[in-house]
Amino acid sequence: MESPSKRGLSSVDRIVILAGQAGLTLDAERAQAVAAVLDAWVPAANRLSERMSNVGHAALQPVTAFLHAHSREGDSNEG
Repeated sequence: MESPSKRGLSSVDRIVILAGQAGLTLDAERAQAVAAVLDAWVPAANRLSERMSNVGHAALQPVTAFLHAHSREGDSNEG
């Protein structure tokens, strides 16, 4: 199956198609909002991916820390 981006479709049309394939329904306003966000994020993410693929960055590893409020000293789950 040919990807929607290769069919010359607008960003909004691609979002509607992909959402439909995922079983999601988006109204026109929401599809436009999602398309605007992805139009900004995807090129930037691709540039970052290309930059980080440089051999000079091969040893770098991403760091993600998840903190839970109840696990910090002095915090409690009890109200």
